[in-house]
Amino acid sequence: MNYDFGILWKERRKEVIALREIIERDEKICIAVSGMMVGYSVLFTVTDKRAILLGGRFLDKVRADFPLESIKNVGYRKGFIMSTLYFSCGDGLETISHISNLDIQNVVVALNKHSSKAQPQRSGISTADEIRKFMSLLNEGIITEQEFQKKKQELLK
Repeated sequence: MNYDFGILWKERRKEVIALREIIERDEKICIAVSGMMVGYSVLFTVTDKRAILLGGRFLDKVRADFPLESIKNVGYRKGFIMSTLYFSCGDGLETISHISNLDIQNVVVALNKHSSKAQPQRSGISTADEIRKFMSLLNEGIITEQEFQKKKQELLK
């Protein structure tokens, strides 16, 4: 684990210490960034093998491993200062917000570099936006749950 955590050490000390116990000896960290997920501050780390999420007050609220080969449809929305990252993994859509605009491009490159299935989405409407649109239609009663699930599966392929 040869990675300079720099400023992250001050902000995410608990997560960095926990990450050291999780990373395998032959695993290389590509990038580690701060973000927010489901209301918790997280450390999102991309290695040459997987993406790792650590967060929550006692590191027990958000903790997930995503093998890079299972990550698809990587996209992001850039805001004025912060960006939001979207990617699908299995049947789920993951969203990590409050990633610095300075880091988002490097995160996407790292995810795509090691994942043969990843499909970058920068221009136009992202998969996450499409799913949100259909979720809105479902909530308004315009489409059924079955129609929503069918469209979601089509978008995540």
